[in-house]
Amino acid sequence: MPLVSFATSKRSSCDRCRKQKLRCPNKDDATQPCARCLRAGVPCVMSYTRPRGRLQKDVILPDDDDRRKPANSALSTPSSMLSTGSDTTADDSTAHSWSLLNDYDFFASIPSGYEQGHTPAHDDASVAMHYSPLYDELGTNMHDEPPHILHNAFPKATAAHAEFTSPEAAGHPSIDAASGSTSDLRCQLECEMQLSRLNLDLCRQLQTQMLDRNTMCGEATTTTTTTTTDMQDCTPDTSSALRDVLQSIERYKHVLQSLNAYNSNSNSNSNSNTITLNTPSPHPQDPASASLPLTFPCMINLTSCFFHIVDLFNAFLCTLASHLDPRSLSSPCQGLQILPELKLAGLPVHDVCLQIKILILAVSHHFATMERLLGLPAELCVSSSSSQLGLGAPRGLLPSYWIATLLSAKGEVLGLDGSGVSSYVQSVQLSRNSICRLQRLCS
Repeated sequence: MPLVSFATSKRSSCDRCRKQKLRCPNKDDATQPCARCLRAGVPCVMSYTRPRGRLQKDVILPDDDDRRKPANSALSTPSSMLSTGSDTTADDSTAHSWSLLNDYDFFASIPSGYEQGHTPAHDDASVAMHYSPLYDELGTNMHDEPPHILHNAFPKATAAHAEFTSPEAAGHPSIDAASGSTSDLRCQLECEMQLSRLNLDLCRQLQTQMLDRNTMCGEATTTTTTTTTDMQDCTPDTSSALRDVLQSIERYKHVLQSLNAYNSNSNSNSNSNTITLNTPSPHPQDPASASLPLTFPCMINLTSCFFHIVDLFNAFLCTLASHLDPRSLSSPCQGLQILPELKLAGLPVHDVCLQIKILILAVSHHFATMERLLGLPAELCVSSSSSQLGLGAPRGLLPSYWIATLLSAKGEVLGLDGSGVSSYVQSVQLSRNSICRLQRLCS
């Protein structure tokens, strides 16, 4: 019977013995068949099996060379990948990331800036991202022609469209000062963050004040008398609410002064060694806004915070007037103290009328400062000093077209009808009437 075997040094059993988990009997010659295969009358075959463990690449047996090639070819890479090496891996990762961006095509394109004479396309995605509830109050529709309030909504990406540096100024130290625009922009962003937090705090205070006012009015309609003990119980809440309003006014004034300082610095830097081109503009820019234009969210937050403060102060004055008015259901009380910690020349002030007079003078001074920094006209000024001048500050933070929009805004404020007169003008007039009423009651 012919012997079918393969010479190998890795095996010690034939296929038949290996299946029975046995070793071949000892034989003198490795080429001889084993005794079990001879007794069974079957050929003794020793087929090749891959050795266990790690394969030594530098030691390749000649008998195994032909059988190892198909196994290696199954794991081989294309010649292009072998030739490029690590560059191919980078290309594959780039191609994979590009396919992900193509598959998930939901990122809305946000315009980097508004150029003069150029209007970005207002698709549904951009309109949804730039939408604000103030549009409804201003009577503006984003799906129509782009409103004029968006022309200076975002700061220009570069100043090359409006002005160029003169050749004589090359190498001048003033050119190095232009790098300060980045720091000014960063400071303006910090101011915008502070305005956003302040706006949220003012909304919460106004909501609490309105709830307390409605609760007081409900209790006043059910009871015809108010005792001294009840009025003293309301004193801590009243003084705490007034303290929060005054602190919010201080924070708002600090932001306004910071923005005004940045405007002044950028205006002085832009006027040195520059040549301004007379390019046509759809809306004339104010001197202050031309140096460092406010973003659209910043103008919204400035306006919202100011009129939230006006509404808070107005609600607080109406509450005080209802306590002091002898014709109201809540009769005046000697135990009412709106500022129990108030001192004048080191002496405590216990008279509520004197406290109210001091409060009106202090808040009117704060309003005069805020209105001067914002550049509000007389129709939007609460303080008597600003309204008597006829106009607000000529160079304020808010541009003229934005103020014109506020004067023409229609809506309802504190339950008033907004037909015919701007809602912001109504809110200011209501505050003036509350101040005049308290002054008459305390005189």
